[in-house]
Amino acid sequence: MLIFKRTAVVLAVSLLLLLALSAAVYASDPPDKIYFERSDGKIIVVDYEEALSLRAGGKHALYDATVQGIREALRDFRDVWVEVDDEVLHYSEAVKDGLTYAAMIAAPVPYRVSAPQPDWEMYLDGVASVRLREPAPLDFPAWLDDRNVTWQEQWGITVIDVFIDADELPLQWYELKDIQEVMILGVRAKEDPTEKGRWRVTIQENIADLEPGDVVIRINSRTYK
Repeated sequence: MLIFKRTAVVLAVSLLLLLALSAAVYASDPPDKIYFERSDGKIIVVDYEEALSLRAGGKHALYDATVQGIREALRDFRDVWVEVDDEVLHYSEAVKDGLTYAAMIAAPVPYRVSAPQPDWEMYLDGVASVRLREPAPLDFPAWLDDRNVTWQEQWGITVIDVFIDADELPLQWYELKDIQEVMILGVRAKEDPTEKGRWRVTIQENIADLEPGDVVIRINSRTYK
């Protein structure tokens, strides 16, 4: 009888997972990111929006690896979190309480937590190769005071300005004049000659916004992001 009960629990958890990972169940609130704890204790983060987009385009590997990672985490009572509209929810705790994804979203307060610090980001390298890399930092650095990201449709470019706060540079003796290079999305930026601390690039692509890690500065041959 105990074996049957354990089997029923595993089947119930698997059903919850499959329902939760269905885009139809997500309705207007699908996860942006998913975090899950691996068997060695490492936390993996996945850009779930990208996984779904790739799947829609016929590339299933990242989605399938994400489902497998969550399935194993829930089976072994490890942690799973989801990030929805800039809010992180402890999904595995909601599952312990017998809730579906939709029910958790409807009553999120008990499950709101700070974002976990991931050890690795899982991504698709090519068509079917799922790999791990160091994740981008969760927060923008203090020295990145502000940013303007504007798509200029008539010219086919996104103009990106970043504003660097001299008082928040990585070391207290650094000054704006010490900055040797600013890179934005891998493109070397130019400083506004009339406004110190304002740097610009133009990208021939529609960029919605920057993410942590997209802006890199170099001072005294040291790199900060």
